[in-house]
Amino acid sequence: MTSPRLSPVAFATLRLLAALAWLCPAALAGEKSLPGAAAPRTPRLGLWIECEGKLRTLDDPARLSAALDHARELGATDLFVQVFRDGRAWFATTETDDAPWRRAQEKGFNPLRMAIGRAHARGARVHAWVNLLRVGRPSGDRLLRDLGDGAILSGTGAADAGDGWRPDTPGAWLDPASPEVGARLGTILTDLLRAYPALDGVHLDYVRSPLPLGNGRGALPSAFGTTAAAIGRFRKETGRAGPPGGIAGGDRAAFEAWRRDRLTDLLRGLRRVLESARPGIVLSAAVMPEPGEAAGRAGQDWPRWTEEGILDLVVPMDYATDIVAFDRAGRACVARRGKAQMLIGVGAWRMGGNAGAIASRVRRATDLGADGAVLFSHDNLAARRNLFGRLGDLLRAEGIAGRDAAPDGGGTAQGAR
Repeated sequence: MTSPRLSPVAFATLRLLAALAWLCPAALAGEKSLPGAAAPRTPRLGLWIECEGKLRTLDDPARLSAALDHARELGATDLFVQVFRDGRAWFATTETDDAPWRRAQEKGFNPLRMAIGRAHARGARVHAWVNLLRVGRPSGDRLLRDLGDGAILSGTGAADAGDGWRPDTPGAWLDPASPEVGARLGTILTDLLRAYPALDGVHLDYVRSPLPLGNGRGALPSAFGTTAAAIGRFRKETGRAGPPGGIAGGDRAAFEAWRRDRLTDLLRGLRRVLESARPGIVLSAAVMPEPGEAAGRAGQDWPRWTEEGILDLVVPMDYATDIVAFDRAGRACVARRGKAQMLIGVGAWRMGGNAGAIASRVRRATDLGADGAVLFSHDNLAARRNLFGRLGDLLRAEGIAGRDAAPDGGGTAQGAR
């Protein structure tokens, strides 16, 4: 029997379908390939784990093991483990003070390797949490001494500057416009990635300018939050004149915009360094929740970072206890998420150990359109008896916690050298 003859239109249609099948088999298999039509994923749940603070978790294998047990009970899919704080490193590096790492070695354990091994055993991810631009004193004196006073923003680093103004978080703040600062931080992060090839991501904190706090008795000093090098570069690049050693009031807005661009340049540079050391590494940052305020007050133009693809994941710290304020900030964040994934930071420590209230806030973050939430923080919640287990049960019942509470191997063997 002869086959029926196809019309030219039908023949052309079949050729088109065959080409589509070759180029995109998923299209004919019924899979949704368009970003907007992607199948829903299980929301992610993160936990910030401090290296110091109340518990000094990374200084002792038993305390770190307990924290990892809590993360398992919670069902956390992402652990943000702090390994660089106040200019000190909990990993091997010659570029800053790594005394915490050396003390851990003396005890026979490797904190970050232990965390990665335990987390990966149950399918969770580990992000190395790095406090980038704020350095404590005297703990960070080695790094500050190497960089020199010219890299420290005026009005920071001293207990009392003598003019009634101070940064919102005490400590010495590094100048993001300084090439030396960028180069040193890039080398430190490269050391981190080379030491831990199984690390899933790098999570930046304090990636902003300090907010000036005053006593209300005087105007903001013209030099606050600046360096002589930054002022000189600003004037050279913009052609604006001004008083020596400071920024005139009329130029403050222009200087803030210029410095905001320099912070973005720093992030771009660090992104290139990280990609060179480890292609595909996830770069994330904890950011202020109101996009306009973050950019205007802190130089943290994170919507630009996500839109450009500098960040893969952004974590707005929406710590408001009032649900209306939380929703307002959360909606503003989700609307400006750009190309990055978004986990909303939840101020769980402010909720008095109420597992139901914390679970409700996590659920609200996903309802607003975020990919999940991150709880701040392990140190602040660990004193609440059985809180992680109770909270994990509530979230798993709603399909939010991404992992069950199955054992992950336990012990400290995975933390051996």
